[in-house]
Amino acid sequence: MEGEKLGSISPSSARCRSQLDSGNMSMQLYAQPTQLLILPTELFDIILTYLDPLEILYSFSNLHPRLTSLIHPFVEPIDLTRSDKNILHLYLSSIRHLITTIKFDFKQLDETFLSPKIFNIIELFPCLYGVVLVNIPSNQRKYPSYIKIFKKLLSSLKMNFDFSTIIIDRHLSSQLFKNDCHLQFLTIEGISLAIDINNIQPSGIKELTCQLEYQHHLNILCENLPRLQYLNVQIDKSDQQKNYNIIKQQRLSPFLNQFIITGTYIDYDSLELLIIKYYQSLEYLTLKIRFNNSQFINGHRLKNSLLFKLTNLKRIDFYIKLCVLKRTIDLNRLISTFKTFNYSVICYHGATDKTCTILSNPADFNDCFYIIQNNIVKYCSNMNTFDIKMNKIQTLMLNDRVPLTMELFKFIHDTFLNLEILKINIENGLDSDILTDRKLLLETIIILEIIGSCDYITLKRLLLMTSNIKTLKINDLKLLTFIRRLLDDDDVNLYKLRKQMKVFSQR
Repeated sequence: MEGEKLGSISPSSARCRSQLDSGNMSMQLYAQPTQLLILPTELFDIILTYLDPLEILYSFSNLHPRLTSLIHPFVEPIDLTRSDKNILHLYLSSIRHLITTIKFDFKQLDETFLSPKIFNIIELFPCLYGVVLVNIPSNQRKYPSYIKIFKKLLSSLKMNFDFSTIIIDRHLSSQLFKNDCHLQFLTIEGISLAIDINNIQPSGIKELTCQLEYQHHLNILCENLPRLQYLNVQIDKSDQQKNYNIIKQQRLSPFLNQFIITGTYIDYDSLELLIIKYYQSLEYLTLKIRFNNSQFINGHRLKNSLLFKLTNLKRIDFYIKLCVLKRTIDLNRLISTFKTFNYSVICYHGATDKTCTILSNPADFNDCFYIIQNNIVKYCSNMNTFDIKMNKIQTLMLNDRVPLTMELFKFIHDTFLNLEILKINIENGLDSDILTDRKLLLETIIILEIIGSCDYITLKRLLLMTSNIKTLKINDLKLLTFIRRLLDDDDVNLYKLRKQMKVFSQR
């Protein structure tokens, strides 16, 4: 999801300062510093910038109090996910009292904190204000006991759940969104929160990134976050409850500066009502949304019903997908409603002329631009002369109801200059002009994933087009037999591919 934040607060508690002071006093015990220790601090800073945090710990911890003090800024946050538990006891012990942020795997939870007791955690990590907990499994049982501690002890918490599909959680929100929660920065990934209006209380969270089950949960949440400054939220399900107009203005945060919302089948009328209520504070707005058949949006509505009312808005970015059933979408007419916008806007059809995408500032988008069809090459722009470039997109999927065209692959070559991962649904094949071409190359691609089945000629052309790939992913047994055939193919252009490419079957 876009705009994620963990937060950054400099620890200044008395217990933290006392630990630092005691470390400085112990330096007096060392009468004869080595040549390493007499190096100026500025030179140490240059050396440490080239090292990985764990390498720094391995090399410089437990040697001298001055070194311990110097390496501290370069090992934050401490990332334990790539180390074994010995580091906890051998290297980490010397700087525990300095650590402010720590990242670890769920299975390292007890190894790191020993037990879910607040006094035990404070004793081990007296300056701790931030935790990043990743790979929380679906069969977990112990993390709720730690949540009760973290929400009172920490300022920043990030949780990543390891679920293959989005799970609806009906308990986590009732634990976190309470008035005894001292967190200011909260990120929850991989799980969708269900918000119960009867089991939530106002809390002081300032920055929040999360997924919600329904759109009306967003309104309930906003009413209980009176200090909110940054909100990045994804709505996972189409909402059945339509009573959104009960939001109480006096309970909303007067400080919300940035709002990012992502969702499919969003009720735009209701979303617009919520956004407008932040008209005094909102400066940055990002909409990555899809509407159903009952709603339609264009430049006139965006400007008149939203932008003119957000008096302090500095920037808006939008990625809007429209779908209508009873008529086609006239791209020229639609893009004409954005002529007065002073930044670039493009629109293009999807697989049919009854679907459409509207995208602002395309050069700045780095996500959400995921699945494209042949029709994107016929995009319209509100600028008279506009050559689209999307340098920040690294992953793309091609999926159309008809064979993929030569024009589409040329567009990808010219537009997505840093594309690294290309996924192709090949069920409908490639146009004949691609199969006969030998010049077009997508040289930035390092991972190619082919979904579905095709003949050997098509597979070979895709491989030659992506001649620098390191990884090929396939999910069809027929393609596996073709991989063996590649070994016997005497085409000299396949020699390099055979040496560098690894094949993974995802069946």
